[in-house]
Amino acid sequence: VVGEAPAIESTTTSVGQVISQRTVQEIPLNGRHFLDLGTLIPGPVAPSQNGFLTAPLRGQGSFAFNTAGNREDTVNFMINGVNLNDQVQNQITFQPSINTVAEFKVDNSSLSAEYGRSSGAVVNIATKSGTNDLHGEVFNYLRHQSMDARNFFNKEPAPQSPFKRNQFGANLGGPIAKNKTFFFLTYEGLRQRQALNFNSGVLSDAQRAAVVDPVSRNLLSLIPTSNATAANGSAAFLGEGSANVDIDQFTGDVNHQLGDNDRLHAYYAWQRDQRQEPNLQGNTIPDFGDTRSSHRMIGTLNHTHVFGANLVNEARFGFNRINITFAPNAALK
Repeated sequence: VVGEAPAIESTTTSVGQVISQRTVQEIPLNGRHFLDLGTLIPGPVAPSQNGFLTAPLRGQGSFAFNTAGNREDTVNFMINGVNLNDQVQNQITFQPSINTVAEFKVDNSSLSAEYGRSSGAVVNIATKSGTNDLHGEVFNYLRHQSMDARNFFNKEPAPQSPFKRNQFGANLGGPIAKNKTFFFLTYEGLRQRQALNFNSGVLSDAQRAAVVDPVSRNLLSLIPTSNATAANGSAAFLGEGSANVDIDQFTGDVNHQLGDNDRLHAYYAWQRDQRQEPNLQGNTIPDFGDTRSSHRMIGTLNHTHVFGANLVNEARFGFNRINITFAPNAALK
């Protein structure tokens, strides 16, 4: 074990810290969300579980974090120098697979003049490229309800509510032309099968029989009948709602040395995901809520030219797209 004092950063006035590739790759992460590592640096605080953007989405993790006393929607996320923020809520569009993250840096204050889009911190993500050696990886992570405790409302003798998370993927990197052109490809998938427990007050049989209005009686079919009794003796319903998540993400990275003074770097990420939310709108009975289908993409192209020992120019081009649809689980007229 070797402890060394950090070197003083004399080339910039920014206050921040880099999370290295070794930390990104080797620290265990529940869900493999690299943004969870943001709390390891000075400045951030543990995110609120009911925050605006810090509340983790099912299967996708948090989309922001609080740092340096700022709101989570003031953080500017960038990947290879290109904006990775959703333009509506100013959250990260999606979290790239940790397999493709070489390192990321969080600048909390005294930012460089090249930044300024947001008032809070800047998170810079650098993606991984291949090397002269061919390397690959295949992985599969499993979490199952048989190793979890029961939900408080999921009591015996009812069967334990299902929860199965399977995260799997592979990556491969190496040379296209030795010492000149390199590639790095990744795929990561998530299949999560989950049922949320519902505990809701409903009408008793006597109350249902007392409804005489024709319109109200038509609505009774949407309300489940009582199958339990609450602590105060009123009618209740215990049930499950499906909350499945499917995610597929592909990334490609190409690094090409044009000459002694020029380098070209291209990166592309494509993700499609589908998430069922049976109770996010405050629903307390199953079969309502919505299903959210998303398509997310980002592409970056960087050209770096070295003019001399004290002058370097970097040109960046990129695009960031996101499309989300919300389909109600109960298509009622």
